[in-house]
Amino acid sequence: MQTIVYEKNREILIEKNPFLALTFSFFSNEHTHQNQDVFDKDPSDTAEVVFVLGIGDGSYYKRIKSFLSKDKKRRVFFWETNLHVLDLFLYSDHAELMLKDPQVVIRYVSKEEEWVNVIRQALLLCPSDKVDFIPSSRFKILMPERIEHIKYTIFTEATLIFSSIKEILYPLPIAKNILTNYRTLSIASYVNQLENSFEGIPFIICGAGPSLDTCIEDLKNLSSRAVIVAVGSACAALSNKGIIPHICMAADPNEEEVYRFKESQVFSVPFFFSPRVHRGVFNLLSSDLGFMSCGIGGDLELWMEKNKDLTLPHIGVDLPRESLSITTMAISLARMMGASSIILSGVDLAFIESERYAQGVHISSYPQQSVSSASSHQLITATSIDGRPVSSLVHWMMEASAIAQFAKKYSDISFYNTSTVGLPIDGVTNKTLMEIFLGSSFICYDIRGKIHSLMQIYKVHQDDMELNHEKILLESLLRVKDLVTVVLQDLKSSQKYLLEYGSLMPSVKTDLAIMEIKEELSFDLLFSYMLTAIETTILREYLISDNPSLDEKSLLLDREIVRWTHISKTVQRYLEFLLG
Repeated sequence: MQTIVYEKNREILIEKNPFLALTFSFFSNEHTHQNQDVFDKDPSDTAEVVFVLGIGDGSYYKRIKSFLSKDKKRRVFFWETNLHVLDLFLYSDHAELMLKDPQVVIRYVSKEEEWVNVIRQALLLCPSDKVDFIPSSRFKILMPERIEHIKYTIFTEATLIFSSIKEILYPLPIAKNILTNYRTLSIASYVNQLENSFEGIPFIICGAGPSLDTCIEDLKNLSSRAVIVAVGSACAALSNKGIIPHICMAADPNEEEVYRFKESQVFSVPFFFSPRVHRGVFNLLSSDLGFMSCGIGGDLELWMEKNKDLTLPHIGVDLPRESLSITTMAISLARMMGASSIILSGVDLAFIESERYAQGVHISSYPQQSVSSASSHQLITATSIDGRPVSSLVHWMMEASAIAQFAKKYSDISFYNTSTVGLPIDGVTNKTLMEIFLGSSFICYDIRGKIHSLMQIYKVHQDDMELNHEKILLESLLRVKDLVTVVLQDLKSSQKYLLEYGSLMPSVKTDLAIMEIKEELSFDLLFSYMLTAIETTILREYLISDNPSLDEKSLLLDREIVRWTHISKTVQRYLEFLLG
């Protein structure tokens, strides 16, 4: 009887994982031990995707069935690295139910495979920033250091993949910023033209970490010896201490960016911006504006750049994949402008005595946000520069990794960090500002004057403003709106047909309308990746077998209606913005 159960389960497993057929053909199932996997926790209530390391006899599945049943979008990935354990599992009472559960994925991971690829594949299949990792006791004993690496990789990949998917699914906030901010180009300078314009001059990039407070007095004496760049909340932290940076930078598309500038005193400081930055920031400034072409606003930004002949290499193109912060963008800018050395100040990337910000940053004035369960905000315990345990966040550790890779890539530039208590960064030397500048030649520059004069020279050409990009986009969206209406009406007619005749109605009208939609410019710029993103997120709850029953055929239609309703609502919001 056990043999019959085993063969049946093995057949199901190989059907779902065809590559295992060859693996099992060279495998001897003479087992010398029983499955000993103990799990000390259940999935987090907020988790959408759970990774379980170790399959044991499958009994853990009983503990998580209720977790899965509460939300059909949830998925659990079981990973096993021992083929003997996986083979023994096929004899268990739980195997068939687990193998047939569409919310469960079972994967054999060979020792030769790179975990980052295994994790990335899983999260591309089921993108989410609410993830959990549950290793069994066996793996905690076998590979404790690897466990921490896998956990960090899961959170990192979840952050990177979902941040991209989220912007594809809900593109309007960033698109509003881009479309509005391009109207400022007639009075803006093209920052990308400043390549090597400050060659040989140090750049000090200021974040708003607590250690910035220790640098204030030194910064006051360095305004003619280095370019001081303030990013994000550092604009408030510095200006409220009487230090006016040479450049302020911003790229955050969220409303919090507006509050950062409201509490600062940098109204007349040259402002370098990515077109995705929140459009409300410009109402608070009276300074020279510097447009940074960064290529981080998707196809819409790239199309508008092309039409305005803004074709120089993007700022940030030399950054690694983990670079999601304005600090890393500032580092790329400094290199492009010719920095001889790049000095980080207030870039702690950790909580220092439970504090996140330097003095002068009044976070109580920011919009209130609930405690985040997102992967990027998961706490990680690390070792600080001075060798003590320190609490960091996943996105801070990602930033440290990105800076380290950048420093290794540009070894001709000296990299320093003035923090002595934050997260260490490979390839970046920790020194105080006094130590860095003490042995250097005392050369003074008129940095403010040079920045101002260059920004007058490199204005965006007025001739390039003639293209009415909003009108072209609007006309295309109006056509897409009509075509999407045709698709939805036809799908609803198909629903009635299915109820009456028990089969799916041929959808020639839908097919033709979708073909026309895909030929539209606005589809290419705004929706081309949305169809796939909807499939792996919003539609994940629709569990349909390979041979759908009548009820499942109805679900197939429901899926398509949900997909095109999401697109229809997005189109309508774009139109309201452009017509408003």
